[in-house]
Amino acid sequence: MKTIHGIVMAAALVLAWPAAATIENPGFEGGGLGPWVGHGDFSLETDTAFGAGTKLVLTTAPGSQAQLGAGELDVTTLLGLVGLTQAELDGIEPADAATGSAIVQDFDYVTPTTVTLSFDYQVFTDETSWGGGPPFADFVVVHVFEVGGGGFQQFEVVTDVLTEFNNGNLSSSATSFTDETGVNTHTLSVDLPNAGNYTIEVLVFDVVDDDFDTAVALDNFSLVPEPRSAALLVSGLLGLAWVGRPRR
Repeated sequence: MKTIHGIVMAAALVLAWPAAATIENPGFEGGGLGPWVGHGDFSLETDTAFGAGTKLVLTTAPGSQAQLGAGELDVTTLLGLVGLTQAELDGIEPADAATGSAIVQDFDYVTPTTVTLSFDYQVFTDETSWGGGPPFADFVVVHVFEVGGGGFQQFEVVTDVLTEFNNGNLSSSATSFTDETGVNTHTLSVDLPNAGNYTIEVLVFDVVDDDFDTAVALDNFSLVPEPRSAALLVSGLLGLAWVGRPRR
């Protein structure tokens, strides 16, 4: 009987542990974009002005870096490509976005769970060239949604230029942009409601003008189950130890 109980608990433990999904090509070190898909103006940068290693740079410009994309897209076209509506975007950032770019990747998860999505980002901007300070809040957004039904999506603003300026986080840049922030890490807790296919997107938007561009450099994407799954593992192991304890 003890053996049967142990087998049942081990099986339950395995079923409780979500199969790990991963972000492929998380640091762009392979020298290619795949399986990421880019929309607008995007480039792989190894210039040390952008920091060590390879970075994926999204810009609101018509090709200011080592261009791979065809230039920034108008906001209506970009939103249509990435599955967002203007009303949804206005719900988290009411600024009047005019143009932008995005990168996209699909991933699968085989059981509902909560995961932590994280990535490094660094903002570069020309906004401070206008009268000594940023006139508009060019911004970066992360968006996760379920593909093909279910209606689940989660998105939020990562940062915007005006916030970085007001917090004193901008300094002169060695790139073709006027100013830059340091490297930061953004984390997002995502409750994946179903087993199935999901999409992650990061977007940068230029607000109002076409004169002063902004870019975001992205690196080190990660997708991992949150600690509650680890707690299930520990509980299961303790249960197995209890079942297998010596009897007097």
